[in-house]
Amino acid sequence: MNSTEVSPKLRYRDGSGQIVAVLIQVNIASGAETAAAPFDSQDFAHSNVFQVNGPELSIALDFENYACYVELTLTASSHPPMPILFPPKVSVIQLMPGQIE
Repeated sequence: MNSTEVSPKLRYRDGSGQIVAVLIQVNIASGAETAAAPFDSQDFAHSNVFQVNGPELSIALDFENYACYVELTLTASSHPPMPILFPPKVSVIQLMPGQIE
């Protein structure tokens, strides 16, 4: 197996909501999916400005036998009559090589 160890990071603003991201590995031969590196913005301090965080782990990705994608779920809460002033946003997802510090 030829794998690369990575630590995912997200640049995001959870604002008036929540961000959940899951890195999914897909076996190219079988199509089987495996969830790895779950991220939930509620595990970190809430903010209306962008911040950078990631799950506190590193994972081995096998790019020879697997493809990868990130499943993002952004949810927001409104409090009528107030609009959602700071909707959740993700500006970038980075896979840092090597182990997390």
